[in-house]
Amino acid sequence: LVLPTWLAAHIACMMLSWGFLLPIGALMAISFRHSFADKARWFQLHVSIQILGVILNIAGFAIPFINIETHFNGTHQVLGTVVFAMGVAQAVQGFIRPKKMDKPTLIRRMWEVCHKGFGRIVIILAWANSFLGIQLIRKYYDGAPGNEQVMNACKAILGIQIALVVVLTLASFYKSKPQQANEEKAEESESEDSINKTTHSSGEMQV
Repeated sequence: LVLPTWLAAHIACMMLSWGFLLPIGALMAISFRHSFADKARWFQLHVSIQILGVILNIAGFAIPFINIETHFNGTHQVLGTVVFAMGVAQAVQGFIRPKKMDKPTLIRRMWEVCHKGFGRIVIILAWANSFLGIQLIRKYYDGAPGNEQVMNACKAILGIQIALVVVLTLASFYKSKPQQANEEKAEESESEDSINKTTHSSGEMQV
């Protein structure tokens, strides 16, 4: 037995998509937005990374669907279909997001809860499904030349991916808190200046 080319391509697409791009793109929006001086920059990066991740997700889903005859006959396949559908739904949600107002509307708040919540859940499900996929490689290609090395490489890469996302998440929380506090102070200062100017103008009119 030899690991098929299509299976290697499937693994590569999913590892890049759910292992690196989509989690990093999500972190860009959730935690790193305060790290950019240009407020539009983080959003542009978020959208670009997520689009590339979704494209790889679609490719990674289509490759085995085309190359094998049986579908949805195992946990990995069923969960993979759920992850694929949720990933595409996330992209659609991103394009139909309600406009952000000075005072968030109920629809905008509901959209943010769904978009962020779905994003976190689907990444965790994708990681779980990756481990299930590794077990399938062991089951069907046990003894194949290079199979053990492929499985060990997949486990190592997945472990590095998860560790990287966890470290970046913790780092982003640590870095964003002072910046958020500074922004809140700046907003409070602007608000006080506005009040003072209004009071001063009212006083001059009374005189």
